[in-house]
Amino acid sequence: MVNWEKTSQSTLRSVDVNLGELDRLPRECGEAYRLALNVKPIIPQNLRKVVVVASDLGMWGEKILCDLLFKEARLPLMSFRGEDIPAYVGSDTLVVVFDAPTWHNVAEDILAHCTEAEASMLFISHEAISVRDPSVRGNVVTFRLPARLHTLRDARYSFVPAFAILAGIRELDITQADFTEPEAVMTRLDWVMGPNIHPDVNQARRISDCLAGKAVFIYGTANMTAGVAMRWKEQIRKATGQLVAAYELPDVIVNEPSLPFPDLAVERQMLFLRDPDEHNGMRRKFHELAQANKNLIPEVIEICGEGTSQLARVCSLAYIGDFVTAYLALKKDRPI
Repeated sequence: MVNWEKTSQSTLRSVDVNLGELDRLPRECGEAYRLALNVKPIIPQNLRKVVVVASDLGMWGEKILCDLLFKEARLPLMSFRGEDIPAYVGSDTLVVVFDAPTWHNVAEDILAHCTEAEASMLFISHEAISVRDPSVRGNVVTFRLPARLHTLRDARYSFVPAFAILAGIRELDITQADFTEPEAVMTRLDWVMGPNIHPDVNQARRISDCLAGKAVFIYGTANMTAGVAMRWKEQIRKATGQLVAAYELPDVIVNEPSLPFPDLAVERQMLFLRDPDEHNGMRRKFHELAQANKNLIPEVIEICGEGTSQLARVCSLAYIGDFVTAYLALKKDRPI
């Protein structure tokens, strides 16, 4: 366990995900959301579906966005990762493409393929990323986050402005909301999880203590928190090299991936990302999964999204994951 009392603030702020940048995320996400409200994508005359695309090595922003829109959207929402364009993309499709510094050339190729398919496109990028043609061309509308929003340059929170833009599309019939509550929830979390907060009352540090050095199995609720669970897996794995897996909560708790491997050499831990609105059947499945693992994992970690809106809850879970990842990375660099 890291001796947090002896860890300097400069060291705490040097790890990746950078703790020194995390305190700016609530404000910058809020500004990105408000800027995006003015963006109007080109809507096909006969819009029938929305497809969201992101890097196959990204932060699952496409899945998180589809989870956010699932309950309200009046049209089908689909997501995929990588550079192969599905055959169902056509003139009745709005394609949302998340750009990222390590994926930009592929993202541009996807735009070219979608142009050939006569789809309309929304390209969400950042001014820190060099683009070949940042202007609106054909059926492409490009929204570039300004350089001053430095913490958003890696596309981890591109789902925030994307949600603002899609909520303004009449055909989707999504309730338009502002970012006041999500920003307030994230700001409060920054106050209680930052590097100045004592470990005894710092939720993110306590979670990182429980996960460090273990095989971690993360479960989220389908169409609610599953996308965030995938994101936690991705960034913890990258930051620490730990064995981390993430899944949607299964319909039947039989032969789950967290159950086998009786000879797994490392200790394991299970993490549930929950939502207050999940129905009783989901609550029962979480309980069954915890009971099935009880001999190997006596205490499961459960985290519930905060806020009254799903946007606030998803942002809070993603933000907690950023802090947990940062503290885990610190533990890896300073083992005790």
